[in-house]
Amino acid sequence: MFEDEQYSIYVIDHSGIKYLTDNYRGHRKWYVAYITAPLMQRFNRMMARQNDIEFAVERIEHDAVEFQRVPWDIQIENADGKYSEAFASLYMFCKQIGVT
Repeated sequence: MFEDEQYSIYVIDHSGIKYLTDNYRGHRKWYVAYITAPLMQRFNRMMARQNDIEFAVERIEHDAVEFQRVPWDIQIENADGKYSEAFASLYMFCKQIGVT
């Protein structure tokens, strides 16, 4: 999956990062961007997607534990809910490290 060197950015969770770490055999350096959002914003998004309350609570609890174990190169806050600030931060980070 990752050997083709075609892509520079993957949107993955902790399990995906572990898979990438264990299976990537290419020569490209890769970076982890940890994108966060306020708790209630995340909850409200899940409710807007018609997830039930139990699922939303379990997902938030799961992510709180799961993402504590992820070492990241940059943390990006998605506070505006429209992704514009998060995208701008990611874009600036990519420019800084030479990924375009």
